[in-house]
Amino acid sequence: MRRRSFSIALLILLVPFGLLLLLNLRSSRAALFWLLKSWSHGGLLEELLNLLRDTARQVLKTAASPVMVAAYGTIVGIIILLENRNPDRTVAWLMVLAFVPLLGLGLYLLLGPRFASAKRLRQRHLITSRRRQRSQRPLVSSSDPGPGDGLDGASRLLSLVGESLPLGYRELLVTSDSSSAFGALFSAVEGAREFVHCEFFSISDDRTGQAFGELLKAKARQGVQVRLLYDGVGSWGLRHRFVEDLREAGVKTAPFLPISFPMFRREFNYRNHRKIAVVDGQVGFIGGFNIGDKYMGLSKRLSPWRDTMARFTGQAAMGLDNLFRRDWLFAASEELPLHTLCPKPSPPFVQLAQGGPDSPHEDLIKHAYLAVINGSRRRLWITTPYLVPGQEILWALTNASLRGVDVRVVIPSIPDHFTVFWASRYHVRELLESGVRVYLYRRGFIHAKTLIADDSTASVGTVNMDVRSLEINYEAQAFVFDPRAVERLEADFVKDFMDSQEVTFDQWRDRPLGHRLLESSFRLLSPEL
Repeated sequence: MRRRSFSIALLILLVPFGLLLLLNLRSSRAALFWLLKSWSHGGLLEELLNLLRDTARQVLKTAASPVMVAAYGTIVGIIILLENRNPDRTVAWLMVLAFVPLLGLGLYLLLGPRFASAKRLRQRHLITSRRRQRSQRPLVSSSDPGPGDGLDGASRLLSLVGESLPLGYRELLVTSDSSSAFGALFSAVEGAREFVHCEFFSISDDRTGQAFGELLKAKARQGVQVRLLYDGVGSWGLRHRFVEDLREAGVKTAPFLPISFPMFRREFNYRNHRKIAVVDGQVGFIGGFNIGDKYMGLSKRLSPWRDTMARFTGQAAMGLDNLFRRDWLFAASEELPLHTLCPKPSPPFVQLAQGGPDSPHEDLIKHAYLAVINGSRRRLWITTPYLVPGQEILWALTNASLRGVDVRVVIPSIPDHFTVFWASRYHVRELLESGVRVYLYRRGFIHAKTLIADDSTASVGTVNMDVRSLEINYEAQAFVFDPRAVERLEADFVKDFMDSQEVTFDQWRDRPLGHRLLESSFRLLSPEL
């Protein structure tokens, strides 16, 4: 119903606009006549230029007429009201359309509509899933407990709604600095015997990217099956020669939802933000690190780079590999058999949640976060590079603090992206007012996406605390129910607190007026950041 409403409204907008142009443009009615005349008498190029100039003038005159502006504002406003469930997003887009009408339409068609593009993507994922089910054995042993048996809280939600099986693991290694993370990743790839599957949002053609590429090429020449999946926008700057060199060496590569001009698709808004690497189905990585010098801590302005990556062995690695294989089928149209998984009925275990159009439930990871936050009793510590989570998460955090939970949030003190940095700072005052302790990280840039709740739940993955990660992008987050994992991440949090400046309410209240203006201005864009 929503998609039909959008299509009808768009036709109502565009068809009259086109008819008005045709009726009002003398140059359009005379175009064919002048082309034929010019072709027979010479001077075709000059006549074409004059024609384009006259057409442009008429288009601007017609588009700026009171009738067209009124019709445009009314119809597009109706489209936005029909489409958006989020009132913040609705108000933000209406303001953009009011202040920059013609530019606003282009931006809205590119970045605004969610349901139509998301529904198409969900349908594509459903088709590939059904095709795989017809050709493959069951993914879960029939003797295992049913979904949700013996689970509660966020774990039960992930199992019942998100189809995220509780999986055991032999070992969990958490790395919190660039050298350790890339050292563990490169070491695992070097030891590959059967296959290497890598999926990253951003891959750069710099020293780090070239070293990673050389490693993949070397393994491919040894007969190892190497597959590399990268996002079509996040890796936009990746040179064609870099990819061709990989393919010539035997590495299979595929961009995820590539975007190219002039065929600029609305899937531009849905990016694969996952960072996953799996070796032989036995070792799996998930976290915030992409491939590039910046993530190695070689950027002067953002160095040292503070991030978190988790390495799992055993069933958890197979679960990560299944996620990669589904993405690979979608992007490369090559079907790889999925691993049969054996759910673990009691902790310690990990559940791998996927967010985005391929998620079993819309906004699954956001609901999982809400379940963890609302279920916390003693403490809730969070690190995130971007703090634009939407009102539900903010209310949950403030509510937890007001009922006595020790809520702490670590965010960067320097920006890597200007707009989202200032939008993030807008929410600090609301958190401070409710007793949440906010820390500005001072030792470089913090990009970790981690959480611990009480002594039982830990989380690490690719999800930022912003609307784009929680509601739009393809994401992956590991929820670990293991006191040892909590203890390991607690050590990172304690160090991060020491490397940060805790903000007091009085300090924040007295910040410069210019900062407040930037925060309030970019907060208006927060529903789309």
